[in-house]
Amino acid sequence: MKCENIPSKVSNKKKYLKHIHFFRGFAIINIAFVHLAFIRDKSILGIHHSDYVAFMEVIFHGATIYFLFISGFLFHYLSDGFNMKKYYYSKIKFVFIPYVIISSLVVIVNHFYDIENLGYVDFFKTWLISIVFGTAQIQYWYIPFIMLVYLVSPYILLIPNKVFKYLAPLIFILPLLGTRTGAQVSVWQFLYFGPVYLLGIYTSMDYNKVLEVINKLKYLFVVVAIVSTLFLILQYKLNVIDRYGIFSIQEGLFYIQKISITVLVLLAFRNFENSRLYLFDELAKLSFGIYFTHLFINYFFYNFKIYLVEFLISENYSPLIIPVVLLYATMLLFINVWILKLSKKILGQKSRMILGV
Repeated sequence: MKCENIPSKVSNKKKYLKHIHFFRGFAIINIAFVHLAFIRDKSILGIHHSDYVAFMEVIFHGATIYFLFISGFLFHYLSDGFNMKKYYYSKIKFVFIPYVIISSLVVIVNHFYDIENLGYVDFFKTWLISIVFGTAQIQYWYIPFIMLVYLVSPYILLIPNKVFKYLAPLIFILPLLGTRTGAQVSVWQFLYFGPVYLLGIYTSMDYNKVLEVINKLKYLFVVVAIVSTLFLILQYKLNVIDRYGIFSIQEGLFYIQKISITVLVLLAFRNFENSRLYLFDELAKLSFGIYFTHLFINYFFYNFKIYLVEFLISENYSPLIIPVVLLYATMLLFINVWILKLSKKILGQKSRMILGV
């Protein structure tokens, strides 16, 4: 099935947008740091726990919004001459298959000595659940989620642009309800993250015009980003109860904050459209591989992170905990990049289908 009858509203449809590519690099830094820089054990941090958690959560939590916005934007931006068969084939080959391979390895390693006790039937059930719900590692929930988004995306292209532009803004307010369900795939998760993907599509439909509008309102977005961040910090510091059933004020604030940051970072990167920002360029190229593998790196070095924090606390250098842990996370990210590049050389053309890069 081809969607060649869908009119394009973007004049520079074939132009490669470097700033969107750089933004992908920015997104993967945030997503990786959620896990590489975080310590959830209160007993280790003691009285410093609230400050540490407030900073790490407020800065990095909700970074999935960046990834989803990019996915929606690029899906529409590159949709001229859309071929459904090729689209599904590429997503299965380069997203789903690496996910199944890596998830399977994780499940096998985690249950290697328990297979006989579990029995092969129960082991298969464990494996199947990990694939369907993305439970092999905490961040893998995103893959079954995004695969369902990929499944329905081609049908979004069949909606006339005028109808989509009229109805979509009504959907963009849904994440304000804060229905995110952590790392679990659920209907509520789609209600929270789905509109972000649609916002990316909406932005691509008339990108130049959207850029003009957000450029005029950029100082408003700065204010919104700052105010939402301050409210989030207060919530963490004061331990305010924000969840009412499935609804969360906090997750609604994260949506406002991260969308505001998205706008501002895009504008910033657009100034470097004709440049090569090597760091963001390399991270963007390896983004899926980093997403799949960064927790493996974290496991190997986790005890070292704990040692660093305990040492700083014992020596009364507590104010240095956050910068030191961020430096530690940066080191792990570069180790991850180096391992992925080495793996690409070893695996050759098979690398993308195994590691996603």
